[in-house]
Amino acid sequence: MSDPNNTVCPDFSSEIYVHLRLMHISQNPGHSDANAIAHLSNGWCVANETKKVTWQAQQARIAAEVAEDERQKKEAADLIAEKFKADQEALQQDDMKKHKAKYLPILDRDVPDQPPILASATATRKLSLGVYCELYYWTNTGLTKALNLATTTDDNILTFVMKDGMTSLVPMAATRNSRSVKPDRDLSWDNFCTAIPRIIDAM
Repeated sequence: MSDPNNTVCPDFSSEIYVHLRLMHISQNPGHSDANAIAHLSNGWCVANETKKVTWQAQQARIAAEVAEDERQKKEAADLIAEKFKADQEALQQDDMKKHKAKYLPILDRDVPDQPPILASATATRKLSLGVYCELYYWTNTGLTKALNLATTTDDNILTFVMKDGMTSLVPMAATRNSRSVKPDRDLSWDNFCTAIPRIIDAM
């Protein structure tokens, strides 16, 4: 069915419609040719208006069907996208569990212009042995002294130590217990707060 809005009323006064005009005149005595033309034109207009209503209803139905089809397609595509996203997140979570180091955050910091200050060999040795280690070694003063000691050659000299009935060679610096080391109870609150996170990181 073509769009009735684009059709034009025929010219019922032309010769090709003469038989319709004569038929109308014969059925309606007293009507002239002009009456027949008017009657035929009005009849065509009424029929065309009916076709317009039918056409509009048909177009509305088609548009609704197209919209519903598009909605269903979009809904299906969204479901696929959501499932893909969920699968990717699950894979990433699994990968993060297996390769934790791969996802460690990279801190936005400047490159240090000097080497880090490390704790003394004595403190490091105590931690490796799992014995008590004074917090003093991790204060600013303790770390500064460790840096100064690290520049001396004597720290590289090996010595014998006895532990659990076994003798082993360790650096002499690892056996040194400076008399300047303060017990934890004598540390200031600032030194205590400074040393705690450092020794935790070293563990």
